[in-house]
Amino acid sequence: MGPVLIRISSPDRHPRPALLSAYAGCPLGWHAGSLTTRSSLAKARIEHNCRMTHSGDRVPAAIVRASQGEAIPVAGIEHLFKLTGANTAGLFGLEEFVVPPDTLGARPHIHWGHDEYFYVLTGELTVATDAGEVLLRAGDLAQAGRGAAHGFRNASRSTPTTALCMYTPPGYEQYFRDVHAAVAAGTELTVDLLRDLRAGYDTDSL
Repeated sequence: MGPVLIRISSPDRHPRPALLSAYAGCPLGWHAGSLTTRSSLAKARIEHNCRMTHSGDRVPAAIVRASQGEAIPVAGIEHLFKLTGANTAGLFGLEEFVVPPDTLGARPHIHWGHDEYFYVLTGELTVATDAGEVLLRAGDLAQAGRGAAHGFRNASRSTPTTALCMYTPPGYEQYFRDVHAAVAAGTELTVDLLRDLRAGYDTDSL
């Protein structure tokens, strides 16, 4: 069986039972209460990033070597942002991330201001959707558009997972910087803290 594209879509803002039950046993649990209101700051940032203008000016091509990028380790996950909004005039972001065996990468959540695309390079990535969990293997891709509930974990007990995540528009990399800074400051990563940090980037934790 060749690579497959999994499209994740959510017709409404309410988490589905299959999605809730799949992550009910997560170490930190998750919040299934009222969804947060989008902040005016996040909306302003998104509107700014979405302005695509053609100036006619030529720009040099960007080359990012294998070892280059902004490394942001968060809760055992190695995130290496190869491109951020600062590199792409606010149009596109790309990171490579590594999830150790038997590790939760992200509890289910919904982005309202950007789309995400997950492409598996090595290993397997279990992606949570409204319809239940889907197993992605090397070469598979999942699209989580605006409004689509999603989360992911590495269910393997022995093999790490390496994957790419693409963001349109970018900007969500700042959330990972915020979480990393909180850990560096000695703050405990609670469900409430992660929910509050995500809310600043037009994202609802489920």
